[in-house]
Parts: sequence; C-alpha cells; structure tokens
Amino acid sequence: MSWVSERTLVAAISNAGGFGILATGSMSPDELESEICATRKLTANPFGVNIITMHPEFDALCDICLHQDVTHVV
Repeated sequence: MSWVSERTLVAAISNAGGFGILATGSMSPDELESEICATRKLTANPFGVNIITMHPEFDALCDICLHQDVTHVV
C-alpha cells in the first residue's frame, strides 16, 4: 500500500469513520512530515502511520511521528 495509502485515501477513510493509516514506504523524513501535515489539512480525525522497521531512516521517521504527535504507529 506504499503508493496508495497516501493523504487522500487516509483522510477519506478517517472522515468516513475508519482509521486511516499513512504508509511511509520509502519516504524520507521530510516527505513524511509533509505528508502528515497535508493529511491533517484534509481531516481533523485521527490517523496513524505505518513505518517499515527495516527502513534505513527508521529512527528519524519515528522522531517525525513523535514531533507531529502521531498517536498510532504500526
């Protein structure tokens, strides 16, 4: 779902009462931060972020989620 579960789909799911999950795939930390901010512009509802544990910038992606107050990371 890396290229499908982006801001538009995540916001639509959250706005419909589900829990959207933003897929980071091969995103850089800067890309993730931009995507989180863009998703928040489309929904006021909660959503989560999926981070691949083998991502070379795993720690930096986790830091972005913490900084952005993402409540659920999978």
